[in-house]
Amino acid sequence: MRTVLFSDSVYFASDNIMVVGMAVRMIGLLAFWEIPSRAGIASGAFISLDWATRFVGPYAQHEAGFFGSGVVRSYFAESKGARGLRAIVHPSIAAELSNAFHSGVCDLPADQVTEHGAHELNLLSNVWWKHDTPFHWKGDQPFDLLEAAILRLQNGAPPEVLSAYQSTLEAIERMRRHL
Repeated sequence: MRTVLFSDSVYFASDNIMVVGMAVRMIGLLAFWEIPSRAGIASGAFISLDWATRFVGPYAQHEAGFFGSGVVRSYFAESKGARGLRAIVHPSIAAELSNAFHSGVCDLPADQVTEHGAHELNLLSNVWWKHDTPFHWKGDQPFDLLEAAILRLQNGAPPEVLSAYQSTLEAIERMRRHL
């Protein structure tokens, strides 16, 4: 697996589909800790070129060359997909994920479907958490905890992003029903 930290983004590249679980757990834990995050999950090429840092006087110039269809597809799924703290699945990997992790993948409502995503990952499905659950939860407790964290974020948010939090709360309810 290759991991790239770039600006405010993290890219995980792997031939192993289980890497998706790591991304889901990261988003879920960040949400529990009231740190908003999103993801675009896609399949495709990931090509990494030379990485360099050059110092010129007091300034540093960083070059990070990476590209590929997987990078572009995941970017589009995240940035052009449904709003909120979610993990949007690009069509390039939707069928494979649905077949491998049925309860871990939910359909998006028709009004949130785009050419870049018609599904999202169920952030609290036990297919992602069964081996390393961060809490000793029972029943609906993980949904209740996540919902409470999102409500706290929403209460402190500026008006222009309130709809993203509402969209997240609606998604959590769909995730709960999907299990």
